[in-house]
Amino acid sequence: MAAREWTFRELHNGEVAHVSFHSNEVGIKKECTTDERRDFTKYGTRAVGRTRKKIMREETPEQREARRARYRRYQQERLRRETPYQRMKRLENLSRNYYRRKRMREQALRRHTEHVLEHSTEVNLGVEPHFD
Repeated sequence: MAAREWTFRELHNGEVAHVSFHSNEVGIKKECTTDERRDFTKYGTRAVGRTRKKIMREETPEQREARRARYRRYQQERLRRETPYQRMKRLENLSRNYYRRKRMREQALRRHTEHVLEHSTEVNLGVEPHFD
């Protein structure tokens, strides 16, 4: 399922169409607050995977704090129990994620810069874009 839950399309009459990805609903609203969107979708605004249940259930700040504390305790317990090999694998994975994200960011920036340079209105003085 798409991680981006909503897309907003500007229609020719200036209204905005909201297309939800999980159920192919299309709705047209001028203003769209989060609550309206929540009514409008089946599950809530960011209904992806496990977050869906959390969104459906409104929670008070105290409940949220309690949930986070529970999760923290659970995490600490897991970290306490992990073997050196598991630890090594976890850290490897973290660093891999870090470098992958970094590469993605750089590519996105490069694409963005190229796009801006292609579509800029100023006269191109023959300056080649360079990326370090």
